[in-house]
Amino acid sequence: MQDRQLYAEILGIKGPWFVERVEARLEQGEVPLYLDHAEVQRWECSECGRPCPLYDHQPERQRCHLDTC
Repeated sequence: MQDRQLYAEILGIKGPWFVERVEARLEQGEVPLYLDHAEVQRWECSECGRPCPLYDHQPERQRCHLDTC
């Protein structure tokens, strides 16, 4: 199993999202993950579930997660 597949499985990342790359920063004790998504024409609204067009993206963000190993 590749590192990208492993982290996607551990963190429950599902399509259209995927782990694009994993970096190991051993000196800092960090393993940054970079997510991306497949080209999707319609996304489900998080409130009502209806399909909606994607027209905006947020800037890159950092999020701390619990230890995975």
